[in-house]
Amino acid sequence: PASSPLNLRGDPFLGKAGICGGAFASDGLTNTGASPTVVAGGVPVSIAGNQLPNAPNYTASVGAQYHWDLPGGWGSTLRGSMYFQGTSFARFYNLPTDRLNSWTNLNLTLTFANPGAGWQVQLYGKNVFNNNVITNAGVSSITFGDTTTVSLLDPATYGISVTKRF
Repeated sequence: PASSPLNLRGDPFLGKAGICGGAFASDGLTNTGASPTVVAGGVPVSIAGNQLPNAPNYTASVGAQYHWDLPGGWGSTLRGSMYFQGTSFARFYNLPTDRLNSWTNLNLTLTFANPGAGWQVQLYGKNVFNNNVITNAGVSSITFGDTTTVSLLDPATYGISVTKRF
């Protein structure tokens, strides 16, 4: 593959190129073909066989709920849902710094409802394990100091919701 003498990574005013009309412009010039190569800062980097960004090999989710009928037209429903995501990479370079660790999330709700009276009371817990994980990361251009922006799973949140329908 041909490499470019230009530093295609860096200041947007120096010029950048990428696939999909610039979708990966901040990461350099991409040569697609039998052996895909990314030219990052003028240095050819093979990405052949690399895992796609934010595409874990495994994800799984499971949910369960149970309902009890209570006196006076009330009912109670306990629900739990769990999600697991395997390891993945934030960028197509698949460098150790691009690695996103696997994570698990558990959400729980306990709902008391009286549809005839229009009342619903829900107790909830989101991210019950309070897992503090990075779910995505992106590197900005040198214009912004090559900083990495990360997205985190929301912290554990507990609450109550009271609803009255008229």
